[in-house]
Amino acid sequence: MSLEIELRAMLRDVVREVVREEIGARPTELQSELLTYAQAAEKVSVSTSTIKRWVKDGLLVARGKGRIKRVRIEDVRACLEGEPPAKPLKSVDTASRVTSILSSLPRRGA
Repeated sequence: MSLEIELRAMLRDVVREVVREEIGARPTELQSELLTYAQAAEKVSVSTSTIKRWVKDGLLVARGKGRIKRVRIEDVRACLEGEPPAKPLKSVDTASRVTSILSSLPRRGA
């Protein structure tokens, strides 16, 4: 029974580590605020067409699907300062990561 408890604890620690790596540091509430193009433009005193042009030119990453796109305010500010655009969030295949972790654990009775 103690082997099973130890394996569960190891698995829990490994999964926590993977989740922390994938999520990264949690942004503050203000940093993760998503704004419409018009809201972002107003906050940094540029026109909405400037925000649209930055997105079109690849200087600013827009998030969302279809016609509804939003930008993060810290990305807009970074664009104003000439910093490179943030990379879009990548999707994580959690199932394959967990399967990989489980397959690396020692087998019971081995």
